[in-house]
Amino acid sequence: MWKIEIYFVVKILLSIVLVMFFLKTESDLKIIIKDQLTSEVLPFSSVSVCGENYVSDERGELIIKNFYGRCTVVVQRLGYEIFREEVLLRDKKTIVVLLKEEPIELNQVTVSTRKAKPLKVTDILEKMLLNFKVNHLYGNVNGKMEEKTSFSFGFEPVIQRTGKLTFKIDNGGFDLLESKSNYVFSMENKGAYNRLESLFVNNPSTIIQVLQERNINRSDAVENDDCDNLSSLSCYLERFFPVKRNLLFNPLFNHNLKTQDLDHFGFVNSTFLETHKFKLEGISQINGRECYKIRIVHSSKSIPVSIAGNFAKDFYVPKGMIFIDLLTFAILKMEYAYSLNERNTNKAFYTDELKSGEIFFENIINFEWTAGKWLPSSQFLQEKDRSVKTLNASGGFDNGYLIKHIKYSYD
Repeated sequence: MWKIEIYFVVKILLSIVLVMFFLKTESDLKIIIKDQLTSEVLPFSSVSVCGENYVSDERGELIIKNFYGRCTVVVQRLGYEIFREEVLLRDKKTIVVLLKEEPIELNQVTVSTRKAKPLKVTDILEKMLLNFKVNHLYGNVNGKMEEKTSFSFGFEPVIQRTGKLTFKIDNGGFDLLESKSNYVFSMENKGAYNRLESLFVNNPSTIIQVLQERNINRSDAVENDDCDNLSSLSCYLERFFPVKRNLLFNPLFNHNLKTQDLDHFGFVNSTFLETHKFKLEGISQINGRECYKIRIVHSSKSIPVSIAGNFAKDFYVPKGMIFIDLLTFAILKMEYAYSLNERNTNKAFYTDELKSGEIFFENIINFEWTAGKWLPSSQFLQEKDRSVKTLNASGGFDNGYLIKHIKYSYD
């Protein structure tokens, strides 16, 4: 009798194991992600299931193995509204997620100022220096500014630039004593070269060609056609901090503002301690060329640039949008909005002090594997001394860094 009981117990246990086995094989949850309007699949979307993070494949699909019970599914993708839904296994084993596009409003560039014409930052600096000399009754002011810029993948350097500018201000005006600029294109570590090539799978040499075409190895400062006579401080600064940059991946310093009244040489101001964030907001087109649409976000920790003057100071904060070519990373368009506010001071005659100092900037580009290519997913620039996020894209790809060091002093 006991043998029969053992037989039935074993049979029941085997049945339970078989039932659990079949239940387990049928417990996979399949998620398909599509555009709500076009029904096109959306590859490489971010998916969160039960708190675990995943990325859909190139077909816009994701399979969660051994999925049980009730759970919340969250799907996120740049340029689309967030999808959130609670899923119960017995209700559905396949979910088709239709993401709704989230339109991005692009504000027009406006300039609000108490002056008839906006001032260039280089003009502001010139005014600051002259005001300092006049108010302090100095016969002359000697100054020196040094710059060092380095672009690298992780800790592997790719491009380095150094510059040095010495000048003096006396009763005769502004004199340039020395101006040097040097670019070095370094690929000593082959790992950096391979990472640079892997940015574009379809055309791996794109960035290398662009770098070589832009004469990275030239040792002199970039000439500006408008500054042949070198008759103003702006021309000196444009030679030291060229308008046409030879460094890529840096929207803040790589731009051409010949067609605009405003420029951004503000970091040479003694009170400048500005931080920016670069937020990728989607893909756009300019003159038929696909480009990244990146918003410049002002940090709440930033100290505004000040315009030196008597009785009052103007404070302005740059903000706006930039558009970068999808393949070459060239700046196609840059939009800036300057908000100027007059702030009264208790001092009857206020003038900025010329203090020596150093500014470190670190430009971090986060890459993401999208549609068979490594593409930058986000970018921000901030002071090196602040907390810096170092995010690795999927697959262990290292981020690109551009570190800029500005050092200035006055005698």
